[in-house]
Amino acid sequence: MTLKTKISKIILLLVCCLLLIASCNKPKYQIYGKDPFPQINLPVFSDAFQIYHVINRPVGAKSVQYKIKIRWPAKQLIDFYNSEFYKMGLSKYSKDNYGGGEWGHFIDGTQKGNPEINQYLETWVDKNHSIRILLSLRYNRTKNGPWPKEVSVACQVTKFYDFTKLNEFFERLRRSGKDQQFNTLIARYSKSNH
Repeated sequence: MTLKTKISKIILLLVCCLLLIASCNKPKYQIYGKDPFPQINLPVFSDAFQIYHVINRPVGAKSVQYKIKIRWPAKQLIDFYNSEFYKMGLSKYSKDNYGGGEWGHFIDGTQKGNPEINQYLETWVDKNHSIRILLSLRYNRTKNGPWPKEVSVACQVTKFYDFTKLNEFFERLRRSGKDQQFNTLIARYSKSNH
């Protein structure tokens, strides 16, 4: 084999590798029906990977999900979304105590190994309260392991809804002492094949 042939094969191999790498980070689309919000493009932070755009699942929703290497508390990511949503004419919304722009810490008993979660939720609405955008940032770690340097991002737009009534329902359950029973039934139901 000549030197020229060897160099050509090496260049071809490098080009194939670069194409493979580029295609692995290409956004993927999961479309389950008509886009309920074709006028809205949900922003994605630069250097994101494992990007998934999900259209109409759940029905009437549109979301983008991805990961990014950024340390907790992800201030530059939060600032990015604040800026992008303000440019879209949206304002923060926390009247129903859901998505008030704070970090929460909890053990996720629904996942194998009960990982620890640091989660940030923020909600924005348009001036007419016709749409609601929820941003979720999650750092997951196994028990006693180090906190990862990557965050899972989910951003979803839906028609406006208000959790006030749901919050009142959960408060009545808690006061009546039936919240544990309710949560057990919900967990049992969600694990079955219904």
